[in-house]
Amino acid sequence: MTKSRELRFNAFNMTAPSHNWAGLWSHPRDTSINYNSLDYWVDYAKTAERGLLDGIFLADVFGVYDVFGDSPDTAVRHAVQLPNAEPTLLVSAMALATIKLLKDTLVANAADVGAHMMAELKSLSDAHPLIGDVRGRGLMIGVELVRNRQTKERATTERDAVVNAAFRRGLLVLGAGKNAIRFSPPLVLTKAQADTAVKIFGEALTEIEGG
Repeated sequence: MTKSRELRFNAFNMTAPSHNWAGLWSHPRDTSINYNSLDYWVDYAKTAERGLLDGIFLADVFGVYDVFGDSPDTAVRHAVQLPNAEPTLLVSAMALATIKLLKDTLVANAADVGAHMMAELKSLSDAHPLIGDVRGRGLMIGVELVRNRQTKERATTERDAVVNAAFRRGLLVLGAGKNAIRFSPPLVLTKAQADTAVKIFGEALTEIEGG
């Protein structure tokens, strides 16, 4: 059995109105003829962000072809694969656009779902004496595990056992410090997914507390 590998999805685009073979079929809504417009690349970045893609590959050439005749004259004369864009300019604008998207949508979602998730985790305290405290901001939430809530004795071995028990059930959480567990899910997490995570976490606590 082969080892599973992480799969990443990237967008590919050329700084040109078409690929190497001009005249091929294009989609009626294709706007690549506007490749020399900054707005084109900003919209492209926003589309990739909405699709949760991992990256964007910008295809261009590093310089003018100058092998034939030891001179770039032929390449320039026939417009053969000349550099079309300054990538640092494009990337800067695209990054700014996606940061704005992050602030306008994902941060708000993190605050809303994070508050919901923290409340649900705190509600586990009554049934699970291992929970000493729940704190955090947004979707970065920490749960401190203790053996005694009065003395605050750290539940170090229990913390590791809870992490492993959650993992066996399909929930990945991280150890933080000596006795805390950190929840750090993606910013697109939904309340339904948060509820599933809290349910699994509660089951893991029950297993360790009963053991």
